[in-house]
Amino acid sequence: MVMSRKIISLILASTMIFTLVSCIKNSSPEQTTTQEQTTTQEQTTTQEQTTTPDVTTEPSFDYVPEGQFLYANELSPIWTGNTVYDEYVMFLGKDDVVPLLYPATEIISVKSTDGKTTFVEGVDYELKDGKLIMPEGSNLTYIPEQVFWSIGNITLYTYLNGEKHITYAMGGNGMAKYQVAVTYKHESTMPISVPDCSKTFESVIKKLERGETVTIVFNGDSITNGWDNSLRSGYDPYMPPWPALVTQYLAYTYGYTIYYINPSLSDVYLYPKSKDVYGDRGKIYYINTAVGGWQAVTSYSTLNNYCFKPADMCGGCDLFFYAYGMNDQGVSAEYFSFAVKRTIRKFNEKYLNTPIVLVSSMLPNTDNVNGMGHLPEQEGELIKIANILKGEGIKVEVAPMMSVHTYMCSIKRYRDHSGNNFNHPGDYTHRVYAQVALQTILGYADK
Repeated sequence: MVMSRKIISLILASTMIFTLVSCIKNSSPEQTTTQEQTTTQEQTTTQEQTTTPDVTTEPSFDYVPEGQFLYANELSPIWTGNTVYDEYVMFLGKDDVVPLLYPATEIISVKSTDGKTTFVEGVDYELKDGKLIMPEGSNLTYIPEQVFWSIGNITLYTYLNGEKHITYAMGGNGMAKYQVAVTYKHESTMPISVPDCSKTFESVIKKLERGETVTIVFNGDSITNGWDNSLRSGYDPYMPPWPALVTQYLAYTYGYTIYYINPSLSDVYLYPKSKDVYGDRGKIYYINTAVGGWQAVTSYSTLNNYCFKPADMCGGCDLFFYAYGMNDQGVSAEYFSFAVKRTIRKFNEKYLNTPIVLVSSMLPNTDNVNGMGHLPEQEGELIKIANILKGEGIKVEVAPMMSVHTYMCSIKRYRDHSGNNFNHPGDYTHRVYAQVALQTILGYADK
């Protein structure tokens, strides 16, 4: 734990640039060209695309009643205001003292993550020095120590009393069933913030204001795909992963109907509804082509089938989210930069002037004995990339999820907010992803 705190401090020092700038400024075009690298084979798909948008089939459950947006409070940015909604924590044994992101001054509620059980203050939990504790006789959910220090369905080793030890890591609801959701008030501030880059995204914002059709494409790895999110994994509360939350917030704000497009591609998660109606002012086509295990280098060879074809079926692309990094820990910062720039340039050639969001990755388990490889360098590289590409006239900004998540990890334990205790976000962190993305494109925390 001591070593991981030192690593987190170093990452924080390098990512605090986001507290000092509003948005990335233009720089001169790149002066040197990186030699083309061909270490991976181009991937193709044999599945044919249809000529008209194909929406997904209706689910067997209606987890969000038509016209209702259940996450307005939960998408309040965690770096503003004095109320935090449904922050996840996990008690390790009954004697754990659980820190919250801010020292709490008042607990509003503590619930099971599925929302079905509300715990009682003074009986199931107590607030002490801004943290949560379990009194004797508590019925609060917790993970027994003998379970946490045993193997789940993912192999993870962390340190226990200075010794390498197998540690619980499990996907699906394997973490959520031991976590609880805390809503509380505080009087503190977060030392980092997310810049308002909405000027870069004026074209799509104006289309939404005018009620015109908008197509949004998301491309990335398993995090953007939604692995271990409750909806994606099929357990209560069935909260959508971050790309859908972003889209639903936009539809809710501007009175749109979302059409979830089935791109008919292998390994892509098909959203289990055909549409969500938040108004009839216009249509948003939602296309999520993220695939688990993909790296930044994969994105270049799959753009044609996984992004261009489904977007063209919907009339083009108005907003593009590019979210890679977790699977790129083993590649150098230079190669990561090469792969990202090559993909974004190709995308811009196809959809000139479409604004692009480069979403930096959350951290993997900061206590993993294997470390994090080159991942902590990536956000800094994305900043450099955005400067270079903006110098070429490309509309691009960085959504600094790594900065925010690094700060979270400096206060909270990884088990508190992870969906698998290894490298995936739980529902709470999916909401933080959505908050960072929305602030980047809308500046909604400042309005």
